Amino acid sequence: MLPCSFPAALLSLFLLQLTTTIEAKRAPRPHKTQPHTRPKVDATGDNIVNVGNDRYIALVTIAGQEYRTMLDTGSTDMWVMPPKGLKLGYYDDTGVYSQIYYGDGSDYVNGTVGFAKVEVAGHTIPSQAFINVFKESQPEDNYMGLVGLGFDTPDGSIPASLTKAGMDGRKLGKSPLTSIFDANPHKGRFFGLSLSRLWDKSYSSDASLTISEYDTKYAAVANAPVLKQYPKDCGSWSVLGDSIKIGGKVVPWKLPDATNIPNGKISVLIDSGTTNFLVPEDVRDAIYSAVPGAVLSKHSNIEGNKWGADDDIWVVPCTTAVNMSVSFAGHEYPIHPLDLTDVMSTTGPDGKNYTICVNSVTNGGTVISPQSAIFGDSFMRNVYTVLSFGGDTKSDVPYIQFLSNTETQKAAEDFHLHREKRLARLAKRYNAKELSPDKIIALFDSKSNTSGGKPADDTAACLPAGSDALSKSKTELSENSSSPNDVVDKWGPIIVGLLSANLAILLVVACISLMSFIRGGRNSGPARYAKVETREKNHDVVFDTHTSRSSFSDRDHIGY
Repeated sequence: MLPCSFPAALLSLFLLQLTTTIEAKRAPRPHKTQPHTRPKVDATGDNIVNVGNDRYIALVTIAGQEYRTMLDTGSTDMWVMPPKGLKLGYYDDTGVYSQIYYGDGSDYVNGTVGFAKVEVAGHTIPSQAFINVFKESQPEDNYMGLVGLGFDTPDGSIPASLTKAGMDGRKLGKSPLTSIFDANPHKGRFFGLSLSRLWDKSYSSDASLTISEYDTKYAAVANAPVLKQYPKDCGSWSVLGDSIKIGGKVVPWKLPDATNIPNGKISVLIDSGTTNFLVPEDVRDAIYSAVPGAVLSKHSNIEGNKWGADDDIWVVPCTTAVNMSVSFAGHEYPIHPLDLTDVMSTTGPDGKNYTICVNSVTNGGTVISPQSAIFGDSFMRNVYTVLSFGGDTKSDVPYIQFLSNTETQKAAEDFHLHREKRLARLAKRYNAKELSPDKIIALFDSKSNTSGGKPADDTAACLPAGSDALSKSKTELSENSSSPNDVVDKWGPIIVGLLSANLAILLVVACISLMSFIRGGRNSGPARYAKVETREKNHDVVFDTHTSRSSFSDRDHIGY
């Protein structure tokens, strides 16, 4: 029976693998955008390195060696993956296997839990738990690990793994922040983050991380409104927001009738590991439909710079500054226009290079709920952020405070100055043409499923000829627009036929080998079994989202 059932089973396995592979390419990876092109530009602030406005990296010393680790308020555990690995003898390896899944589970790291002396942001931890990673699903050159700045939970990857191994996971598997706070009970249980903006050195703040103290340049944050965690004990840096405004007008936000969020409020997750704003689709469309000359293309062939849950793209005139602000507790926080549109130089269907400016506020899809949003680095560059675990005179529950560092009028002037310089420089470099948004969409999509923003004057819609732009994160080269389903329909029968023929040959060979084996009268030893770890998805950590795309990138200059 085995030889007869074997080919069918194997064929099913092959077909399943084929289908899974194709679908995996279409599956989004929530929250963090990941550029396919390795960024070449970074800038060092007080103690944080800004890598292409996508990653904010802290230099952390583990077992005497310094590593670039990404700062992530959306997760808790700490891991490191040095190019040549950590040397035994420099840290204590428990041998306990641990794995972290990010987003939809397609991104992950795994390794063994270890303990070592760790130094971060001026603090020393004698023995800190971390994962010594020996496999990362999507490694990057920009950093070698991650430091989670979120909340400790018993089901976090490290504490859960240690507990499963019979150890005191809650005590031994504490996060770096908790280890620092417990060692300094007389100090406040909070940290401050300042994120810089590349290509805008005249206006941007420095990037810094401080623990149990404020950055002296932003000490006024102590008097800022206290935004308490909502809902309480949710285990994330989530607070209530008031609204988003465009040009001073509140953006409509359709809230469900049944919701546990107070009337007129929205739930906002503050996440340094998310590159941009993630909002519901209708909110994104309301934002950019108010921009003069902006045009929406549904299911576009133009791929944006930021991860989004759909293929819709808003093409915006490159020199139009988007006037947007967000509100918390009655206080408005202006957003710099450079954080609201991305510039790309991309190759069109005709083989020529074109400059395209697109939305950086994207549709969060199922990553968020209709009454929630994620405010990532695009927001955090505009404020100094203090994140407190509570238990002090201000609040007994965790809370956040913001101090604005963006002024609307100055930001608009700064936008025009730096955007125009960048367009001119990149036009010379790539010889890319710039067309109005409607002409760009007609060229790339050749379809009528578009809608526009407010009517624009000639200056807004038709930009100066010969200008070019390139994205902060990457610029795209056009790819084959065939869908995975088209590929399956065209080649599926041929693939199945070839697999069936190969399996028939394999069956004959297997039968001959089996007969030879029996006739040879060989004795086999006892069967050996290898334990296979199950993939238990860990919802404590949220990480990367972006799909890979071919691109050429403007990463070799910071200033002008």
